[in-house]
Amino acid sequence: EKHGVRLYAEAAIHALQKTRDPNNPVVVNIEHIFPERFGGHPEELKWIIHKSRERMVELLTQPEIEYGAGMAPEEVDRKKLEEGYKQPNPFYMGVSTDEAKKLAETHIKATLDTGHINLWRKYWQDDPRKSREDNDSAFRKWVLGQVESLAREKMVGNVHLADNYGYHDDHLAPGQGNSPIREIVSILKKH
Repeated sequence: EKHGVRLYAEAAIHALQKTRDPNNPVVVNIEHIFPERFGGHPEELKWIIHKSRERMVELLTQPEIEYGAGMAPEEVDRKKLEEGYKQPNPFYMGVSTDEAKKLAETHIKATLDTGHINLWRKYWQDDPRKSREDNDSAFRKWVLGQVESLAREKMVGNVHLADNYGYHDDHLAPGQGNSPIREIVSILKKH
């Protein structure tokens, strides 16, 4: 957590610095990955984004920060590092916390992959008392609820449109599998 979110936050600060047109910002889009990896579950992806945004706010607003893993000079006592040895913050901009939060929201987002979210189908526990159609409907409802949550929280910055049948990342064209792509796009348009 400590180093991962710091790296995303620092990458987002570089994106901020590279942005020439505030109406067309450079954005770090953290990919929504496979279910078997951390960040594959939409709640994990949201956690990563929240933590990275929080860290970016800290980096933009605090004049001093703790040394990172490779930032400490050799002569620094390792015990002091463990206790939170501080250094001047090279990312400090002196902006307000509210402004830093807006910048973090603008420059750290997610890449939503319509095929990867459908891969949760292989882990979905069907209700044996329900029909196949009812279980499929329940899964679709869950997927769309997760997408709605990401979109409502302004986390989606990029979309990979790919389809599959929920068991392999087949990279089918949209509409060739059973991922609810049309409904996902409608949710994204809404937000």
